[in-house]
Amino acid sequence: MKRVIVEMDAIEVLKEINTYRSTKTIGLILRGIEKYKERSWKIKFQYANREANQCADWLGKISTNHQYGFNFIDNPPADIEHLLQINAVEIQTSCSLINL
Repeated sequence: MKRVIVEMDAIEVLKEINTYRSTKTIGLILRGIEKYKERSWKIKFQYANREANQCADWLGKISTNHQYGFNFIDNPPADIEHLLQINAVEIQTSCSLINL
């Protein structure tokens, strides 16, 4: 079974996704998300602030240049590789601090 983690900094949207509560504003998007959640994978939605996850912030910014809907990226774009390295270092550092 595939496992997918979706991180976002929009805490109100996250609450709506996790509680299945829909507003008119994002109702169509939530219905689309529900269809993906029904597939044979485990999907988790969680909060991550912009500073903690620069990759998600970058992807969110470039998403405005793409067609509406869900866009899947199989391999990270070259422009984001340096952010992945920064995030990896930050994750290692935070894990080290937790283990102290």
